[in-house]
Amino acid sequence: FTITKAPLTLTVSLEGWTFGNQPEEIYPEIDGNEGEGGETFYFKVKNADDNTYSEEVPKNAGEYTIKIVVAETDNYASGSATTDFTIAKANITPTVALTGWTYGATANTPVVTGKPDDAEVSYTYSVNTENPEEQEFTTTVPENAGSYIVKATVSETTNYNSGEATSSFTIAKADMSMVSVAYNDLD
Repeated sequence: FTITKAPLTLTVSLEGWTFGNQPEEIYPEIDGNEGEGGETFYFKVKNADDNTYSEEVPKNAGEYTIKIVVAETDNYASGSATTDFTIAKANITPTVALTGWTYGATANTPVVTGKPDDAEVSYTYSVNTENPEEQEFTTTVPENAGSYIVKATVSETTNYNSGEATSSFTIAKADMSMVSVAYNDLD
């Protein structure tokens, strides 16, 4: 007579992480490996074809599937299980600075730090009011003397969420030069 190998009823779970915080080792929780067979992990983009599985752990933000394959042992057949996990986009904390200028001079360009290299940045401007709810932002760079706010909006990228930063700046009044006019004697 024959005693056949028992099938495995496997389950696997894996807690995702945030981009940039990838653990050095990936330790999925596996239940049902009764024969303690060797375990191999494979990864693919969620809903991608099964022929795209790879042993390389994904690095970019997105949704993925992990597959555990357990080797057969003396008493248990091989088996596999899958589960989905997410690598979340990281948040950014950009800053923006804009050096003011004097009325009539060329406007300075805002400088943004703390943004991903592949992110796009757009700028809007508002008069600096006491009440932030009264600020109306526009893409038009101010020209008249006064106190203003620049807002930098950083676009979302593959691995990072979008973000915003504001900074105040001043357009100073220009110095008025005294103009003297000489009149000749009129006859």
